[in-house]
Amino acid sequence: MVSDAMRRHFEGKYRVDLASKTFVAPCCNEVLHPESFLSPGKYRHPVFTYAGGLSKYQCIDGMLELFADIQVRIPDAELLFYTWDTDQANELVTEYGLSNVTVASKKQDELPAALSRAKYGFVIRDDIAVNRVATPTKISTYMANGVIPVVSSCVEGFAEASTGLEYAICCSDDDMVRAICDMESRGIAADEILDEYHGFFDGYFDLEKKRNAMRKFLEPVVFDMGFR
Repeated sequence: MVSDAMRRHFEGKYRVDLASKTFVAPCCNEVLHPESFLSPGKYRHPVFTYAGGLSKYQCIDGMLELFADIQVRIPDAELLFYTWDTDQANELVTEYGLSNVTVASKKQDELPAALSRAKYGFVIRDDIAVNRVATPTKISTYMANGVIPVVSSCVEGFAEASTGLEYAICCSDDDMVRAICDMESRGIAADEILDEYHGFFDGYFDLEKKRNAMRKFLEPVVFDMGFR
């Protein structure tokens, strides 16, 4: 499963104890790109980003409403809106009357360079079961490129894992503007955030450790089935 929240969901739904029968591996599709952290001026300017599709579950309307509220408090805030459906994205930007927004389409291998300017990345979700148990890959994409994730606290797996992080915003949507303004009032050193995210990837997102742990978890099952 992708989170302990997912395990708890199924335990509650089916009234079974799954702790000893479950391997938890948060979704991750990236490795750290230190050069993205070190881009000049990255943490001095309020540059936000969204990278992904426009499906309903991505809460694009909520994200754009949030950015509009941010611009009221931080007039020079900028949004880098990366999506393959640029026509619809431009229509939405116009609909919400937003300024200082760049809409563009980027391939996966172009994202590190594109995200090197961004300071914050949006992962806004509705508080429903499928989002509570998920670990969106967008989080690892942002953090791998030194982008501070702005995540709805209903994403329980990340809410729990990020408790000790200094450079992460995970709260209710109503509190996000305040939390972002608090972060903006602080100085951020690139080497400090790189060090913190390096430790997070070494634990929560470490793909090699997850592979080794999964192998140990599955070996008894495979042996019990008669495969050697």
